[in-house]
Amino acid sequence: MVRHSRFRCARREAFAWIHLYRPGTCPVRVPKLPLNDKVNSELNLEVEISNTLRQARQAGGWPSFDPAEVEEMSRAHSKSQPPDDAATVSEGRYPGASLILPTSRAVNIFCPTLGRWPFWVASGLAIVLGLILGTTLVYLTGGTAYAYPYIILLPVIFAGAVFKVPGGLIAAAAAALALGPWMPLNVANGTMQTTGNWLVRMGMYLAVGGFTGVLSTALFVRHKQSLIRSRIDPVTGLISPMAAALYVRMRPGRRVFKTKDFNPTHAIVIEFEGMETILSTLGSDASTSAIYQFGRALNESIGDYALVTRIYGSTFGILLQPGRQTVSLVIERLKARIPDAIEVDNFSIIVMLRVGIAKINTDDRIRGQPFRKPMVALHLARRRGRRVARYSETVDRQAKDNMALIGEFREVLRRESLLVHFQPIVDMTTSRVFAAEALVRWWSDTRGFISPGLFIPLIERTTLIDPMTRFVAEQAVRTSVEWCARGVSIDVSINISATLLHNSGFISFLEQLPLRYGVPASAVKIEITETAMMKDILATKRMLERLHECGFLIAVDDFGTGHSSLKYLKNLPIQWVKLDQSFVRDIPKNNASCEISAATAAICKRMNYKVIAEGVDVPSRMIT
Repeated sequence: MVRHSRFRCARREAFAWIHLYRPGTCPVRVPKLPLNDKVNSELNLEVEISNTLRQARQAGGWPSFDPAEVEEMSRAHSKSQPPDDAATVSEGRYPGASLILPTSRAVNIFCPTLGRWPFWVASGLAIVLGLILGTTLVYLTGGTAYAYPYIILLPVIFAGAVFKVPGGLIAAAAAALALGPWMPLNVANGTMQTTGNWLVRMGMYLAVGGFTGVLSTALFVRHKQSLIRSRIDPVTGLISPMAAALYVRMRPGRRVFKTKDFNPTHAIVIEFEGMETILSTLGSDASTSAIYQFGRALNESIGDYALVTRIYGSTFGILLQPGRQTVSLVIERLKARIPDAIEVDNFSIIVMLRVGIAKINTDDRIRGQPFRKPMVALHLARRRGRRVARYSETVDRQAKDNMALIGEFREVLRRESLLVHFQPIVDMTTSRVFAAEALVRWWSDTRGFISPGLFIPLIERTTLIDPMTRFVAEQAVRTSVEWCARGVSIDVSINISATLLHNSGFISFLEQLPLRYGVPASAVKIEITETAMMKDILATKRMLERLHECGFLIAVDDFGTGHSSLKYLKNLPIQWVKLDQSFVRDIPKNNASCEISAATAAICKRMNYKVIAEGVDVPSRMIT
């Protein structure tokens, strides 16, 4: 039985090896094809492997070699000349790291029907039965003078499809002989066929059987080659995530590493950061070379009893058996052995890694998804600014709930069921409400009141932030018009997300909004957070100047929680500054908050900025 197949792609020789194992015997090493598109498209992997297996069976079982002979074979092969495109391989365009492909009975990617003797027996019996029934039908319907002899082509075609060219030719010859010299031309009057008649029929049957066999062989080989390529990552030479998932789906104890058991119980996802910068700066060839070098270094660092795959881009996965080496040991080994930098196009690229770790449970094995949970841990590490994070069921459950929340929000937005509340802004000198801030609120029939601090950060990561902000702006301006009709003149403030600040289409929408409702643009205040302004100060300045020229008032929201750089703010067309409530909340209990709030308000007033203090709900928190 084929225990496993292992491809080793040497950087200089780029040769694949197929190892055939039997317990208690030495491995038989058969030099195979260079792993490149040219050779794979011209040579037949299946035929070569089948010939090897056939020779082993003809020799009376699996061949057993003396260890010295095996070593001599290895040395002879190591001295062989590399293929013509070995230079191309050395440049990193083709695989250069070892890879292991699962070939159990259930997932054998080379000979999926090896060992399935019931299929072969059933197919053979079906062909024989078809030939017998076809011959009987021809005889009972009056002989070969009628059209029924063509019915017997069905088992011939089936034999060619299943047993390839030999099967098609044998079945065709058997069918031709069955309808040959002993089959009457006309059963009723006993007229026999001429020799030329049944020989012509035999030639036609042989042509059909042979053509079917050739076509079946070509399709089978093409399918095998595409299946092999689907199991191999074309950039690094590591196995693909699909092939790695097959290991997880195997039953525990499946022997895949020579005679040692491999039962992965932990999965690790490693992200090589900065690939977008390499791609945009040096191009796709440089990024491919960087991924190749990192994949090779990663594969060489993990040691035995671990499996490396490239999931996508610069994200790699590792299937680990912690019974042999712990997760902590693997992480420490990676830190010690992976180089701090790699050379790409004479540039030294710093290697920055982010790692997610998770256990593989029964559900992961059933689904064949070993890397889903470590990907959750990787996103958690990225969001919290960590380098290593472990899977948390709470975080995973929250992520799924957030996804469901976004789906519900899309439907609520489509029905325009969101609520817009207004928070009054009071002038302390006159104690009069002169403006109101439009705030979006969401009431769900199933979840109840959903805090904006929960759903707005989620919506900002999607394209739904654009229609949501447009809806709130429309409602705010429309409400302002209704207030004016009742004799109440109150300006409205609208919060703008950082993702919309550089959206020219949304800016055009804001410019047209006051014109559509017949209100002056100065009656609408645009609030933008301090952090959003500082992400791209030059682009922010252009957009704010564009809005200011239209007459809008610009306010800095949550002042004091971001960069708090007056150096930049003084060059922006800003009229209002909103002091964050985190400073106001502790007034008058905290003396430091009192001093910071008073000093900030004084500086802003001297710079001709009008100040709004958030969270003033009692008289003692008023800032004079």
